[in-house]
Amino acid sequence: MPTYTYKCEKCQKTHEIFQQLSEAHLSKCPVCGSVKFQRVITAPMLKSKTSKRRSRGSVGDFGPEL
Repeated sequence: MPTYTYKCEKCQKTHEIFQQLSEAHLSKCPVCGSVKFQRVITAPMLKSKTSKRRSRGSVGDFGPEL
């Protein structure tokens, strides 16, 4: 489920809210109730798998560089 960032123009609070893609955008600030509550476009956070390399020789010898 994606996380969307919203900001209220009245109280200047920023909220990160989990929503399904099919859900409508929120239009009311949960803090002050203002209708000047908009979704902010942000860069997505990407997760990547990290590989762990094991040493095949003496300590500090990790094989060829990538």
